[in-house]
Amino acid sequence: MPPAYVLQLALYRALLKPLYPGREVTAALLFTEAPRLIELPAKAMDDALARLTGA
Repeated sequence: MPPAYVLQLALYRALLKPLYPGREVTAALLFTEAPRLIELPAKAMDDALARLTGA
């Protein structure tokens, strides 16, 4: 998965999490040409955010 896509979905996920306390927020990409649905692991998104913020 391209790192830019992972980071973009990680940012969306981070913005949505406070709106849905107590619920798991997942993210997936849908490639319509193939068609393929790829769910991104939470760890991959957490790592992408950590790299962005330096945390």
